[in-house]
Amino acid sequence: MMKKLRVRLNHIPMGPLAGFFLAEDRNYFADEGLEIEWSGARGASPTIADIEAGDYDAVYGDINSLTMLLSSRPVGTGPQAVFVAFNRTPLTVAVRAEGPVRTPRDLIGKTLYGHPHDSARIFFPAYARALGFDTSDVEIRDAQGSLGALVSAMVEGKAGEGVFGFVNSTIASLSDINSPHEPNTRFLEYSSVLPDFYGNALVVTRALLESDPSAIRGLVRATCRGFHDAIRDPRAGIDAVMEAGAEMSYGVNLRRFTGTLEREMSHPERERLGIGDVDTARLARSCEQVATALNLPRKVEVGELFSPKFLPPLGERRY
Repeated sequence: MMKKLRVRLNHIPMGPLAGFFLAEDRNYFADEGLEIEWSGARGASPTIADIEAGDYDAVYGDINSLTMLLSSRPVGTGPQAVFVAFNRTPLTVAVRAEGPVRTPRDLIGKTLYGHPHDSARIFFPAYARALGFDTSDVEIRDAQGSLGALVSAMVEGKAGEGVFGFVNSTIASLSDINSPHEPNTRFLEYSSVLPDFYGNALVVTRALLESDPSAIRGLVRATCRGFHDAIRDPRAGIDAVMEAGAEMSYGVNLRRFTGTLEREMSHPERERLGIGDVDTARLARSCEQVATALNLPRKVEVGELFSPKFLPPLGERRY
């Protein structure tokens, strides 16, 4: 009998999720005795918050947001990351290529736009603190509409000097609306200032951790197989994404995925750790940075935030 799992991804089908949909297309979850009910959210931070509703067995979202969530829970009672896909944070501030912001500290005194639940906006305090200034030194305004529309307005001088987002999400959004402004956009990437930050991770509920660890192993193993195949053959991954109902074009999704491979999944540690695992010292430093910058109730320890015990052997995770 198949085990049914409800999995919430950070978005509707799109390029960076190719590993999940290729695994589904090739029956890797079924091979593990799993039947997955997929749904998509609108952002990596909101997805982590969704796990609290009790409607999902696992979610895929920003691991730093999981740190925030766990800091308000008693130790050992919250959800846990079991597979970390992004070994480099995708968070960024998009600015005009020829505008007044040449370095990160040039953001001081400027106006930035972002959706309230955007991960880059949420963790801007950590970025600012690492650079020696405070969020109060910057004016941050709520934004509506797509990233592409926001960046286009910014480049045209109609909406501040910067926009919060993910690098590849911003590029894809510009492409999707056929904006001519991509060449006029630069990115202040958080990874250059916060090199210890990780990005998106697969997170499971405490209930599943306690009731069915074998299902988690199967979920992680199938996910690893899917990402392994998609990395080796990106077009096969995007074929699966399109079949799953992607809204953006094939070309935009392919570009988005290859961009993710080049940025968010390209940290040098991948050579020794493979996909899914973390450097515990790095993750500990990032937990400390998040706790301090966001004044969290407590610092979350690495062992509480992430468990590598559900990962398949390293040889199956190299790419």
